[in-house]
Amino acid sequence: MGGRRPTLPHAELAAVIKANNVRDDYFLSELQQQEPVYQTLFELIALCRKRTPHKNPEAGSAPPQTFDALEQVLLKLYAGTATPDEAGQILSGLRTSPSFYRRLLAKLEALTPHVAWEEMKTLEGVSIKSEEEVLQLVRGAVDQIEAKESAGEQAWRAMSNVTRETFHASVQVLDFITGHRMVAVGLPLVLIASFTLFQFGLSSPYEKSAPYPPPSNLRGSLTFQAKDSGYYQFKDSFAQAMSDYVLRDYTNTLKKLESLQPRAESLHSNLADENYASLLRDYYFYTGVSHLALSRKKSFFSKKPGQHAELAVRWLARADSLAQAGGKPGSDRETYFLGLAYGFNGQKGQAASELKKIRSNSSFHQQSLVRIKEWSNL
Repeated sequence: MGGRRPTLPHAELAAVIKANNVRDDYFLSELQQQEPVYQTLFELIALCRKRTPHKNPEAGSAPPQTFDALEQVLLKLYAGTATPDEAGQILSGLRTSPSFYRRLLAKLEALTPHVAWEEMKTLEGVSIKSEEEVLQLVRGAVDQIEAKESAGEQAWRAMSNVTRETFHASVQVLDFITGHRMVAVGLPLVLIASFTLFQFGLSSPYEKSAPYPPPSNLRGSLTFQAKDSGYYQFKDSFAQAMSDYVLRDYTNTLKKLESLQPRAESLHSNLADENYASLLRDYYFYTGVSHLALSRKKSFFSKKPGQHAELAVRWLARADSLAQAGGKPGSDRETYFLGLAYGFNGQKGQAASELKKIRSNSSFHQQSLVRIKEWSNL
């Protein structure tokens, strides 16, 4: 289906969910055969109804607003652990929100294994390595790295051991998976959740709360002047990016912030104005901490955490330079987060040196002492 308009209009889907009699069964059956994503969608609707037998779908909380949040609810539904309220969120969203309907279709289309069903026959007669042959390859790869194994590599070896144990069980359930569509759709979500558990250390603290609260001064001024139109346009766009930041959707936050970069350069010519300097400083700072948040997402599906750590250093250094040049109170936030970025980028000595600049009366002082102790003399 891709990004085009859904074949079944939202209004008719909402009516189907409510009364189940808008389109004849023949049409819905044909639609599901032609576009397997709709078969998955109606199976999901049936699953949600089972979880909410005595609940009004529109009485629940708002539906998931991001792909990550939606993925978590779907994972629970397919795993059988979703609450009636979470199932009601899906039904309510489908009945009331065309945008949620399109978002859910896009997610389900990525998970619907229709290509796999069509290509299963082409696998007949293909020679596949035996379990022992595959396990031998795994053992060989592990044996080669065991000779010089660091603490980080020990974690990878532990994961390899788990892979060995689960491989046999995976072979036994393969027939069941390919024969049960709901399991096949839910499996990618389960795998995503399982692999995300294999992390170095704890989950990122920034998945539950943003690194730093968003700025509180983003409302437009009542004394708007035509000559300041560029400033206020930038400020409005920056505020939109912060709406994603509050939701901890750092990827979309950075997309919006990066689109502002050409206009941010034009603010440099007005740094003598405190308003311009403060806005540019915030722009640099929140771009940096958004990269910092993504650098701490240590799952197999995070996008280059090392690269995000480097970019966090770059942007936070710019923010720190502006803060120090302005000589205004509150510059400790840039110093502290720049120190964190150095540390998470592997520059432990520079991180400790930066954090030592934090004053004893700063709200960041105690956190800095912990990091200094951790990163000094390494």
